[in-house]
Amino acid sequence: MSRLRERPPLLTLPDALVPHPGILPGTTTATGPAKLLLGVDGGATKTLAAVLDTGTYRLSTGVAGPSNPHSVGFPSAISAISEAVGKALRSAGIEPSAISAAVLGVASVDTDEDRSRVREGITALHAVRPMFVVNDVVAAWSSGALGQAGIAVIAGTGSNTFGVNSEGMTWRCGGWGHILGDEGSGYWIGLQAMRAAVAFRDARGPWTDLIPRMMAAFQMNAVEELHSFVYERFSKADIASFAKHVSKAAADGDEVARQILQQAARDLARQAATVIRELKFEDEFPVVLVGGTFQSGEPFLKPFTDAVLQVSARAQFVRSQVPPVGGSLWLAARVAGVESAMDPGQFVSSLGRLGD
Repeated sequence: MSRLRERPPLLTLPDALVPHPGILPGTTTATGPAKLLLGVDGGATKTLAAVLDTGTYRLSTGVAGPSNPHSVGFPSAISAISEAVGKALRSAGIEPSAISAAVLGVASVDTDEDRSRVREGITALHAVRPMFVVNDVVAAWSSGALGQAGIAVIAGTGSNTFGVNSEGMTWRCGGWGHILGDEGSGYWIGLQAMRAAVAFRDARGPWTDLIPRMMAAFQMNAVEELHSFVYERFSKADIASFAKHVSKAAADGDEVARQILQQAARDLARQAATVIRELKFEDEFPVVLVGGTFQSGEPFLKPFTDAVLQVSARAQFVRSQVPPVGGSLWLAARVAGVESAMDPGQFVSSLGRLGD
């Protein structure tokens, strides 16, 4: 029973990926040949691989299908990652053996077994050492904080929160998926809107403008059709896709939509607050906002930031400086020993065209 009460970190970093306060970007001049780094961002929608030349900041990319192994299965996930990596290598005109270090951020890769299956499955990269496979929330953290102490809060289709302090301690809160968690995510917001629609139909909830918006978005004629749509046709992404309509309804004054966004914000802020408390942040630190839900406007953003600031007034809210694949590349630079020679401005500029 006592062991059940223990709460070790759900996600830790290999020593090679931990921030080193004395090693800061741009503090040394590169010596020797430039390094070629490989980064991957593998998610539920697509997989993006990128090769970066640290001498010229030239970026070569490859794109493939989804690679969340717990959504599409490990064989399909490994195939997608391999395809994206192969395209990036061909675009760069290099063989895998030319890569100095690789970091692969892959959604839902949480255990040593998961990481090993992905690493061993990508046969084209067996010759690449060092190579690390990490959860995509690690890449998200690095994309905003450039590998330094801070917190990443992901609120897209799903939600997840991860932080690293200056001592290298980590804490993850959330990331349990749409059945056990995903509070504050697009999926959660879309689902609450659908529940509000059936509550009105039952005469146990108020009218909301979300209903006609839902009928139009999903080409339904009556609320009753929602039952078969959700249980027979909809995926997690379909439900999450309605979150943008909730934002629009709230902006137009719909009170039900506003309440849904406010509750989503408070639930997500509770995750961030938990990470702050567990890691005992004292100095100023970034809270990196990742994902489309943070585009929901004031009804979402204000209660989220207010709740986090109540826990720590030192929190600094920032957007990701580069896409998540850039977070993987930055960690690869750390592993390759060239982080202190990296020019953050050139790095951000090279990845800016990839978008979110």
